[in-house]
Amino acid sequence: MGAIGGASAGDPTTLELLTLMIEKVQHLPVLLLITARPEFKQSWPAYEHVTDITLRRMGRGEGASLIGQVTGGKSLPKVVVDRIVDRTDGIPLFIEELTKTVIESGMLTDAGDRYTLAGPLRQFAIPATLHASLIERLDRLGPAKEVAQIGATIGREFSYELLAAVTDRTDTTIQTALGQLVSAGLLFRRGSLPEATFLFKHALVQDAAYGTLLKSSRQQLHGRIARMLERRFPDWTAVQPERVAHHYEEALLADQAIEYWERAGELAVWRSAMAEAVGHFTKALDLLTNLPESVYGKRKELAVQLSLAGALTVNKGWASPQMGHAYARACDLARELGEFSQLIAALFGLYYFRHNRTEIDVGRQVVEELLDFGKQHDDTDAKLLAHTSFGASCLFHGEFANALMNMTKGLGYYDPSRHRPSISIPSDARVRCKSFTAWTLLFQGYPDRALVNSEEGLTYARELSSP
Repeated sequence: MGAIGGASAGDPTTLELLTLMIEKVQHLPVLLLITARPEFKQSWPAYEHVTDITLRRMGRGEGASLIGQVTGGKSLPKVVVDRIVDRTDGIPLFIEELTKTVIESGMLTDAGDRYTLAGPLRQFAIPATLHASLIERLDRLGPAKEVAQIGATIGREFSYELLAAVTDRTDTTIQTALGQLVSAGLLFRRGSLPEATFLFKHALVQDAAYGTLLKSSRQQLHGRIARMLERRFPDWTAVQPERVAHHYEEALLADQAIEYWERAGELAVWRSAMAEAVGHFTKALDLLTNLPESVYGKRKELAVQLSLAGALTVNKGWASPQMGHAYARACDLARELGEFSQLIAALFGLYYFRHNRTEIDVGRQVVEELLDFGKQHDDTDAKLLAHTSFGASCLFHGEFANALMNMTKGLGYYDPSRHRPSISIPSDARVRCKSFTAWTLLFQGYPDRALVNSEEGLTYARELSSP
């Protein structure tokens, strides 16, 4: 049995994954359980092997039954049960948490097989919201509340090792507090100490614990967690740099956060997780815009813009407006900073953006700037990209002879050891050139020669082992 929770209607990657899984399991002995919030809208076809079940809110009888399970079978006064059912509006988590709050509050006396009121009900305040109920339960835990706050700052799930490294409390104190939180049903534990990990029962429990921290305390904690991750957990940091970035960002340490968001984006690109890469690079840029203007900041933005543009090219396509904006901004920054190698990549990307939006004449103006730059600086990288791109532009203008001449000339600058696809230029000039040459020859009436060039392009592409 598989379970997937928290799917977001706005996350195309999640939707694609779910659709693929649903298609694959229909002929397998597998039960796939997918849970989602009511606002989630599924987009897959109406499969015969898929059954949709809408979970409604609990009725009064079901709510009272759940209360009985929480109390271990001990009955509560009817007036208390009615109050809990009325307040919780049929939400199971709220019923469970509010029942525990009432039991722990001192308003009831344990009479063995049942609970009785310790005084008039009107003297006791029953929290009106789930959040208030959770806060009240945390407040009663004393020192354990502080451990919950630190754990909540680390994340929904945290390891004992990291928690102990961040706090200044003794192991005995930490373990006692964690035991209280587990006994109270606010945390789940996995494994044995000191390798154990802990998981908040629900994101709302984590939010409640985190929300009780002062803003200054949160910032200090996030900074301490980030620095501890760097020093004590380098292997973990290397594979999840986005976690470190998050803590530095919440600590208002923008420079460090930008560095780690950039690392996270690069790692996502290496994993071919382009939607994630776009998100990480975008977060780095958002932080950069809030920094005082400086040459360092512009250079950093230039590097991130090129990385973002490359990821958007794969994720959104060569004609996406977001990709075009990133390359255009990179061109402006590269010209201003005199970063010639990055200007070449930015101009090439901007050309292909214009070209693939069928803005052929505007694209040719961009590639002419690239060609002039290559001649002026005698730069082989610029000449390679300029001539091969100019050749493609000529092809789309019907200038077949000129197209072949430029593509042949461009290939003369190709160096297999240097000109491989990168995040800023996510295509191979040799493969691209052979493909356009094949089309040009086909239009000229030479299908046999076109086929040879097309097959050569495929051979080069397979050698690259790149999608």
